[in-house]
Amino acid sequence: MDYHKLAIACMFFLLGQINVWFGTNSQLVWKWWADKPFVAAIVFGIPATIFFWYGTKYAFDAMDELWGPRFLGFGMSYVSFPWLYRFYGGRVKKETKSYIDKPWGWEKLWAHTDKYVGKILHIKDGHQLSRQYHEKKEETIYVMTGRLTLEIGSGKEIVTKYLERGDTYHIEPGVIHRFCVQKDSPTVQLMEVSTPELDDVVRLEDDYNRIHQKRTPEEGS
Repeated sequence: MDYHKLAIACMFFLLGQINVWFGTNSQLVWKWWADKPFVAAIVFGIPATIFFWYGTKYAFDAMDELWGPRFLGFGMSYVSFPWLYRFYGGRVKKETKSYIDKPWGWEKLWAHTDKYVGKILHIKDGHQLSRQYHEKKEETIYVMTGRLTLEIGSGKEIVTKYLERGDTYHIEPGVIHRFCVQKDSPTVQLMEVSTPELDDVVRLEDDYNRIHQKRTPEEGS
């Protein structure tokens, strides 16, 4: 047996398994990957295939049989996966808990106490939140990126305001409001700081048929 070629095969199989891990688990570690399976397939899948191809070549040359390379490649997952889970496992648990998927994008709850709540709202282009008001909740928004269309007012007196990056707006209880992003506009990210009543949302209109749903703290907006 050629141990030099066997060592090279192990290296290629290890790199292949690392790419497999990131290709399937990056969606849980980093929110950016959550809706990009085809990008993950290209970025991680192509290198993994190349690494496995060379790993199989060198392992076959070293062992001169087919089943050995198969078990060797599979075994490298037991070498790489535990360390990757050990390093990223805490982040996976934290990120999946703090991010909440929404039909209009997502939000991240970065602070939640009995006195205040902090969120980041990521609104995709061409989408809008429900037209709503809060009975007790009071909030202030800060535009981090993009251009927000804000519909706001009371009763039939609804006006439209345009908020750019760096703009802020304070919304008091009872004020009707709606956050919108125009089609083909840059994605908008808002920072929202509010009083802690997460489930205090009265929807008046909604593009996603959620008006009559029972709301939970995760279903606000």
